[in-house]
Amino acid sequence: MPRSPGSFTVLTYHRVGDAGSGPPGIVSCSPEQFERQMAWLGRSGRAVPLEALLRARREGEPPPRGSVLVTFDDAYADFRDEAW
Repeated sequence: MPRSPGSFTVLTYHRVGDAGSGPPGIVSCSPEQFERQMAWLGRSGRAVPLEALLRARREGEPPPRGSVLVTFDDAYADFRDEAW
């Protein structure tokens, strides 16, 4: 699907843990999967901080092409232990 100018992707993780580490259906990925995904984002140069997206919006500029913002829903301990 073609992207409209100025669009960006938001990856939202709920939990980073192994299957069975919490209530069913709320684990976004395993720690190993998360590490691979973040390594790819780092190599690709697509990950952008929220401030960069807000600044682009304020200045009326589009965000960098292919931008990806990573966010976390809730504050489970695995965010601190696995993702951070």
